[in-house]
Amino acid sequence: MVNANRGIKAVVALALVAGLSTVPANAATRTQKVDIKGHVNPTAKGSTKFTGTYSGMPWGKGKLTGTLVVPVVTMTFHIKSCKCTATLRYAGKVSGTTFTATYQWIKGTGKYKRIRGKGKTTGSIVTGDFRHVGTLTY
Repeated sequence: MVNANRGIKAVVALALVAGLSTVPANAATRTQKVDIKGHVNPTAKGSTKFTGTYSGMPWGKGKLTGTLVVPVVTMTFHIKSCKCTATLRYAGKVSGTTFTATYQWIKGTGKYKRIRGKGKTTGSIVTGDFRHVGTLTY
């Protein structure tokens, strides 16, 4: 009886390993270059929320929303073509009237549900203009 149980356990273990080594066809990922220019609109005094617009690769033109809790910026891009969103986050360093940061994609919806990636951000704290350059994978 003990040897029979070992044989069954070995067969189950092999089946599990074989099952884990296969990758479903829908698990393929895509990588896209990011080069987005945008503008953030001023918020009401004391508010941490903002709105704005963007244009560039990979989504063309659109609207964005976000929050600024110094020094962390969270920015969500509302993508028309797929009726979905992609969100990034960064903590910037200010020098005079400009800022720089390394951003990271943190979440998304729809086809960007599993978004990942990173890049560089530059911008002006006076005009509200920014540029994100990097990559994303989904």
